[in-house]
Amino acid sequence: MPTVQDASLSESVQALVSRLKANSDPFAKLSMEGARISLFVGIFSNRLCDDEFPATLLAELGQLGIALRLDYYGNESVTPS
Repeated sequence: MPTVQDASLSESVQALVSRLKANSDPFAKLSMEGARISLFVGIFSNRLCDDEFPATLLAELGQLGIALRLDYYGNESVTPS
């Protein structure tokens, strides 16, 4: 899913979570049956980047029984300062 135009990563995740909340019954059922559900976010960047996920957003994911998984794909030659 593409990010929301001109939105931060956390804002894009919030937009997706809002859509998922509208159809939360299947997630609740799967979670109650023992399924593990993750929202996988691949971050592609050629520079260091950061974003903050508000506790309220993480709580919404938790209420849906969905874990947040982040995977960073970056330029291996970049080193933190």
